[in-house]
Amino acid sequence: MKIILDSENSHPTTITVKGKEITLLLIESSILIDSSQIAKIFDKKEKTVATKVQKSELEKYETDNVKILKNYGLMNPDAVKPKPLYDLRQMLEGPAYYYFKKEDETDLIDVIVRVAIGKHREWIHNKNMNKL
Repeated sequence: MKIILDSENSHPTTITVKGKEITLLLIESSILIDSSQIAKIFDKKEKTVATKVQKSELEKYETDNVKILKNYGLMNPDAVKPKPLYDLRQMLEGPAYYYFKKEDETDLIDVIVRVAIGKHREWIHNKNMNKL
């Protein structure tokens, strides 16, 4: 799915998981993550995680706005083509579940989702308050 990102309809946020900060992208209808953030949590090679994610056939969220992704820290400054983003819950309950299960930390999935939802609600609330 193609998404059009700008500073009005998107917002980056970070959460700490297992002592590592991961970056999420909040948009009006979803909380997005890229495979590199899952790799960061488990100290895996990004390519290994990306391959597992691609095989899972999750819906991809893609944008051409490279500048905003770089500003948000969701893209390597030297990169030319952005990585696809995925819905956080689908990622955690799909391809990332393998890594959580392997380390017997499946309960952590619910915690991550709840924290992310809280951040999403706060962003939507603040955004709506600013419009008043």
